[in-house]
Amino acid sequence: QTGPFFSEAFTLYKNKKLFVITSDINNNYERYKNKKQGEIIEIVGNKGIIIKTSDGALRIKRLRLEDMPEMWADDFFYESNMRIGDMFGR
Repeated sequence: QTGPFFSEAFTLYKNKKLFVITSDINNNYERYKNKKQGEIIEIVGNKGIIIKTSDGALRIKRLRLEDMPEMWADDFFYESNMRIGDMFGR
């Protein structure tokens, strides 16, 4: 889990740093096992976006794209025209 006592984890999205402010682990491996690591696999309104990891999934609740303010992940999803299947880490 990320939070105020941890350094911000980050990944890349469209060649910009995307900082994960708060998140939690989603261990529903069977549901996501055929997805690619870094793939946006689900949007959960008012709860975040689900990203495939090597051993499960991560729900990102709050994030910040470099040079932008912190925001709710699902709001960022809609405002940045993300789509299910887009990839983080690039």
